Amino acid sequence: MTRDRGPLGEGIALTSLGRVRRNLGEPGRALEHHAEALGIFEEIGDHWGQGIALAGLGRVCQELNESERAREHRLRAVGVFRRIGNRRGQGIALRNLCLTYAVLGRHEETIAWCRRALARCHETGARHTRARILNPLSRALCETGRSEEARQAWERATAIFEELGDSNAARAGGLLGAAAVGAGW
Repeated sequence: MTRDRGPLGEGIALTSLGRVRRNLGEPGRALEHHAEALGIFEEIGDHWGQGIALAGLGRVCQELNESERAREHRLRAVGVFRRIGNRRGQGIALRNLCLTYAVLGRHEETIAWCRRALARCHETGARHTRARILNPLSRALCETGRSEEARQAWERATAIFEELGDSNAARAGGLLGAAAVGAGW
C-alpha cells in the first residue's frame, strides 16, 4: 500500500530512481530522474533535496565523462549545502568536486578544493570522507611536483583507512607504493 506524499515524496522517489537507474547502467534515465527531482525540489523550495539531486546529476555526468557539466552540478551542490548549513553534505559535495577537478587535470584547483573539503571534514569529524579526500589531493600534489606532501597525504589516508578497518587502506597503500616508485622516494 502506498500513500501520496505530495511533491516532496515524488522528488525523493525520483532521486532514488535516479540512483537505481545509474546502478543498472542506464545513465540517460538516471539524468532524467535527477533533473526532474531537482525541478520539484526547486519548485517547493526544498534546499536539501536540491543538493541531493545536484549531487546525483554530478555523479552521472562524471560517469558519462561530461566533467564540465559534473563540475557545474557539484559546485551548485556545494553552494546549496553551504547555504542551508549542512556541513556534512558540504564536505561530501566538496569531495566530489575535488574528484571532478582531478579528472579535468586542473591540479592546483584540485589541491585548493581538497584543502577546503579537508577543513570541512575536520570540523564535522568525518574521518572516512577525509581519508577519501586525501587520495585525490595526493595525486594532484604528485602531479605538481610536491612529492613529499603527496607522500604525507597518502600515509594519512592509509592510516585513517586502517584505523577504520576500511578495505581502501590496501588501495591507498598500493597507490603510495606506486607513487614512491614513480617519485624515487
